[in-house]
Amino acid sequence: MNAFRKVPYNSVMDAKTAQKLNALNQEFYAKNAASFSATRSHPWEGWKRLRPAIGAASNILDVACGNLRFERFASMLKGEGNVEFYCVDSCAELAPSLPGIHFQKLDIVELCINGGNIAKAIHSPACDLVVR
Repeated sequence: MNAFRKVPYNSVMDAKTAQKLNALNQEFYAKNAASFSATRSHPWEGWKRLRPAIGAASNILDVACGNLRFERFASMLKGEGNVEFYCVDSCAELAPSLPGIHFQKLDIVELCINGGNIAKAIHSPACDLVVR
């Protein structure tokens, strides 16, 4: 008898498992925010394709913003103070205080598990660009 059951690729995770995995993720970031952040400083290569959108934006929403490396990249392109960022993440320890940053601590995964409304939970004005 095969001890492993074949699970379809697109099967849905049950809420209890998702909550356990999310708790492990939260625990990791709470314990390792500084050292993890130190390894995440370079911009992603794909962000360069966003230059026109970043240049035209005055408000940017970043969901799961982490250590704000996208914000540093966008600020470098636009010049500091020329854009307002509305940043959401479950780990406030990762997000340093920077000018033009409006940070909201929000656990999007937990919100989704509990059937919450992301659009209502995020506190930001209408934004010109949304990144994740």
